[in-house]
Amino acid sequence: MSLHLTPPSKPSSPIPPIITIMVRKKHHFIDLTMAYIESKYYDVNFCVVKLATLLKMTASQLTRRVFELTGNTPAKLILHHRLCKACYLLLNSNEPLKNIAQLTGFRAQASFCRSFTNAFGISPSKYRETQNADHDLITYWKIPIDMSDAKILLNHAAQHQWLKKLLSFSLSECFNHKESIPKLSKLLNTTPSTLNRKLKELYPITSARFIRDLRLQYASELLGNADTITEVAVATGFFDHSHFCRCFKAVFGTFPSMFKMKKNSEMPVSWLKNKLLEEIVK
Repeated sequence: MSLHLTPPSKPSSPIPPIITIMVRKKHHFIDLTMAYIESKYYDVNFCVVKLATLLKMTASQLTRRVFELTGNTPAKLILHHRLCKACYLLLNSNEPLKNIAQLTGFRAQASFCRSFTNAFGISPSKYRETQNADHDLITYWKIPIDMSDAKILLNHAAQHQWLKKLLSFSLSECFNHKESIPKLSKLLNTTPSTLNRKLKELYPITSARFIRDLRLQYASELLGNADTITEVAVATGFFDHSHFCRCFKAVFGTFPSMFKMKKNSEMPVSWLKNKLLEEIVK
């Protein structure tokens, strides 16, 4: 089995060399290791020692075990995961290199650029320029979102006061989906068309979909600790249980009752909501 950590590219564009981590045999331990890396890669302080702690091992034990199964060190697994996340952001966001370095767990832009160039033989800026030739760069919107996406949202909110208000209102307990976009626009001191235009300058979606997707993502994070689906539907502004289930399945490909049984390792929208509340308290 091989774990191919390949930077995304357009079919018509040059493809940087593939980073391949050879796994000698499929093993639950490697699956668990990669799951922990996925949940913590964005933390600049996350390292082999912290990964070992999560796995209830010493760093030396972890290194021996990972090398035995993959032929690579855990430090290399972490680095490669961060670089591939960086590739995604380079292609699908307009974040500057400094922000991408921070979002993917690098302490400084210089170390990020050096690591990226060593791995792919091309600088991050050149890679972005090559892959995005002939079209305007626009932030890609996807659901579910991860912690990198949540941090980008927070960065954009810091730059745009209207977006900060939109996020805060969308994630507030008083919000409900019966609220119309005109009413929401009025609360934000703007018009529906202006709100849509501003939002589309950042993400290629309407304000209605933006709000719906955020609430559904938040719902997916609440399901694991909720007693009932209806409880989650109400908490996220869907007062019609059936409508909530239909919307959830359209976005996540499964009904809330099935999704509820999955273990949710990341809580990006919950994290974003807490960060916004911290700003309000300040």
